[in-house]
Amino acid sequence: MSKEYFLALYGEEGINVLKTPPPYTTLRVNTLKIDMNEAIRILELLFPRYDIKVHEKINDLLCIPVNGPFNIQPVEKAIFVDNRCGEAILRGSHIYAPGVLGTTSDFQKNEIVSIYSISVPINRGTKTTIENVAEPFYLGNGVCQMSRREIFSTNKGLAIIITEGIYQTPSFENLPKNLFFPQNEPSALVAHILDPKPGESILDMCASPGGKTTHISTLMQNQGELIALDKSKKRVEELKSNVDIWESFADVRKIDATKAKQRFGGKKFDKILLDAPCSGLGQRPKLSFQEINVDSTALYQKKFLEIACEMLKPGGILVYSTCTVTQEENQQNIGWAIENLELELINQEIMIGDASEPLGLTQVFSPISHSMGFFIAKLRRK
Repeated sequence: MSKEYFLALYGEEGINVLKTPPPYTTLRVNTLKIDMNEAIRILELLFPRYDIKVHEKINDLLCIPVNGPFNIQPVEKAIFVDNRCGEAILRGSHIYAPGVLGTTSDFQKNEIVSIYSISVPINRGTKTTIENVAEPFYLGNGVCQMSRREIFSTNKGLAIIITEGIYQTPSFENLPKNLFFPQNEPSALVAHILDPKPGESILDMCASPGGKTTHISTLMQNQGELIALDKSKKRVEELKSNVDIWESFADVRKIDATKAKQRFGGKKFDKILLDAPCSGLGQRPKLSFQEINVDSTALYQKKFLEIACEMLKPGGILVYSTCTVTQEENQQNIGWAIENLELELINQEIMIGDASEPLGLTQVFSPISHSMGFFIAKLRRK
C-alpha cells in the first residue's frame, strides 16, 4: 500500500485533503469526575477563542474547531522535522528536541524559525538548505526554547513553541489528564458501540495506549471486571500509566492476545473489544505514504478474531475496530468471520460513519469526509 493506493481511492484532491487536519479535534471527558457543563467551562477558560460544543451523538465527547488555513509567511531560518512530527504539529503539538532533524543555520533561544516536514529523514544535526531536502512541507513558524546547539545536545525538552501554524488548534499538553483524554471521534464511539454495563466481565484485547480502556471503565462506573491486554513492556507501561491517571479499575496485564486463550484457560467474557493491530492507513493528517503488506496484516487479525470468538460467552458481544481503510482488514475480515466463526453481525445503535458491508451493518469512516479513516463492526456469539 502506497501513495498510488490512496490516489486510486481518493484522487489527487483527496491526497491534498489528507495533508490537512480534520475540521475539529475532540476530547473525551471523565464523566465520573465532572459533568459536561463543567468540562466546557474549564476549556472555555483555557481556550477562550474556540467555540466548544458537545458532540451531537457522543454525549461524553467535546468538539473543538480547527482554524485555518492561514496565509503565513516563512522566515529566513528554518528547522526540519520528519513527517510523523509534522502530522502532530498539524494537530496542535509543539516540537520537542528529539523531533528536530536539521536546520538551515545556527540560531539562539527566543529566535523565530520556520518549520518544515520532510519526506526523507536526514541525519540528526544536519545543516542544509530547503532546496536540498525531500518534499519540504511548510507548517508555520515558532519560537525557539533552546539554541541549535542545545537542541542537538539532548534528547528531551521543549524545543520550539508553535506560534503561527498554518492550522491552529489548542495544545492539550497541559490539560488535566485525569479529566480529559484526547481521542478521535470514531475511537470515542467504539466504547459506546460495545455498550459496557456495570457488573459485566469485559476484555480489551489490544488495549494500549488506553483510550478505549479508560472509556469502558468510565461507562462501567468502575464496577465489574475489565481486563486490558497488550504484549510489549513499553506499551503495557503506557497503558498502565493512563489507567492509573484516569483512576480506572482496569486490570492491566502483559499478555499477547493471540495467546490469551491459553493464559485464561476456559474463562469467558460478556463482551470483548478487539481494536485490532492494523495498517493504520486511516490517520489524518497524513504527510507520508509507506509500503505495507496488507494481506499479512489481515491474516494476523484473523487470529485475534478466532481467539475473541472462543473467549466470548454464548450471546456475548464482540466489537471489532481498526483505524484503516482497506477492504482486506475490514469488510473482508468480517465477512470471513461470520462465515467461519460462531459469530453474527448485529445492528449498531449509534451510526456516525457510512453503512457498509457485510449486510450494511458495519460502519466506515473516510479520512476525506470524516475526521479519520476507521471501521467498526459489532458481532454476537451464537
